[in-house]
Amino acid sequence: MGLFHLLCPASRLGIVTEEVVLVLVAQGDEGFAPVAPPIRGDYDTYGSIEGIDFGPVTERILAGLNESWAKGDLLVPDPDPGNPFGAELSPAGLRGLLEHVRQGGILESVRVEGVTASAMVRMRGRSLGFVMILAPIYDAVVDMVAETAAGRALEERLDAATFGALVEASLGVPEVARTLVEETSDTRSSLFQLALFRSWFDGRGSWSAVYVGDQYSKRDLRAMVRQAKAELARWPEIVKAVEAYERDSLRLGL
Repeated sequence: MGLFHLLCPASRLGIVTEEVVLVLVAQGDEGFAPVAPPIRGDYDTYGSIEGIDFGPVTERILAGLNESWAKGDLLVPDPDPGNPFGAELSPAGLRGLLEHVRQGGILESVRVEGVTASAMVRMRGRSLGFVMILAPIYDAVVDMVAETAAGRALEERLDAATFGALVEASLGVPEVARTLVEETSDTRSSLFQLALFRSWFDGRGSWSAVYVGDQYSKRDLRAMVRQAKAELARWPEIVKAVEAYERDSLRLGL
């Protein structure tokens, strides 16, 4: 298929080679929703992530996936032996599973009429996917919302909440989400940030995955920057992140 770029659903900027946050999602009763804290890394230009920041929160996500695989709760149609993820707790293992998820989503989108077997990776009966967001945009939204009255009220409420209530406030599809998290200070912090982000994003964007993009020219990327500045003008903190993206893109010759 070759190299291609994606669109950041929070800013509509092109994802070319930048740092991203990848959010695992699952199909719930009302559409796809996050089921794990964000995973940080770099866009690999092929529709997935590389250079994964493999800290304890991400380790727990992969451990939960492996536990589900061992129990038969994680189903991968026609596993590719060249894309192992098995019991190896490693970035390579996680990337292998993500590639199965991506390929399944693409195949599902072009499934031939009359074919009933789903190509999607499923966990506890729910289809899995992932969404990638430019990390500086994600961080800018979190920081911005945290400084608002609504953000401070949310922080006060979630600081006092049980871990179960925090999971419910930040994640969806609980039968999947509870398998991928455990209570630690790092996890609480990551989930709280996701809750802040969702309080802004959920009314503007979608958690449905889009795995195939395009090859954006310099002209395309500049047009995206202009549009993002216009559409996000009411949030100066996010516009600053867009301006930083513009500077970095020009420096990288994009």
